[in-house]
Amino acid sequence: MSTNPAPNLLTQLVTFFDDFAPHYDEWAHGFHRKAAERLVALAHPTPGEHALDVGCGTGLVTRALAHNVGRRGSVVGVDVTPGMLEVARQKTPANVQYLYMPGERLIFRDAAFDLVTMGLALAYFVDARAALAEAHRVLRSGGRLAVSCQRRALATDAQEEFFEILDRMRVDHPFMRLPRHDDERGSLGEPEVLTRQLYEVGFDEVKIATMVTGGRPKNAHEWVELMKGAGPLPYSLLSTMGPASRRRLEGELDEVMGRLDEDAFRFHIAVTFALGYRD
Repeated sequence: MSTNPAPNLLTQLVTFFDDFAPHYDEWAHGFHRKAAERLVALAHPTPGEHALDVGCGTGLVTRALAHNVGRRGSVVGVDVTPGMLEVARQKTPANVQYLYMPGERLIFRDAAFDLVTMGLALAYFVDARAALAEAHRVLRSGGRLAVSCQRRALATDAQEEFFEILDRMRVDHPFMRLPRHDDERGSLGEPEVLTRQLYEVGFDEVKIATMVTGGRPKNAHEWVELMKGAGPLPYSLLSTMGPASRRRLEGELDEVMGRLDEDAFRFHIAVTFALGYRD
């Protein structure tokens, strides 16, 4: 019996973000919008600056940068997800240009920008360190990099239980040959890890900030719908699940969450923000 080859990680990521693009901005009570606002505030773009938004997605950060740098400034947004870029281009300020481009291989000359941002993109690059090194290269002396990355260590017990269920599903259904990030990549949002990464590629004066938000869906059905947007692995598993499998999953969730009492169905989404300067 033949089997389909496993998708590579980049293919899985692009598929997820392509499908999720129309819902990205308002997912989890506007979490991505809130994180973008905090990142731009930390980056503090000023009139006349030239900025690059790497992994720009739907353009939440890009458009905010464009507003702040004004007509004398400019912003370039780059991404490798056509669906995200399509959404971003629906609202394109005059001083913004969107390009299809990987963050690890930027085509820009050295010292081309005053500011580089990476909004919740770092953990999804194929090579996160290479993307940070490229950001360092294209910044002028004194330029700055502002990064946000989800801090997964602050997940609730309900989230931990849910992802354990997903891991069992993944093992029990070997025909769903889905790649996943390694554990080291999942730790990029920890303040000490992100700080070290920035220093290692040459940034100085690194400053860290955090944001924690969350909520509590009413039941297993609402929880599953929410968690579809939590990343490529849950999206791939949950979106392809048939009605019978979905009912079994929701029944298992109800049983597991019932043991958590007040913490049932409670989720946290934590973000670490970092600002670093180039010599």
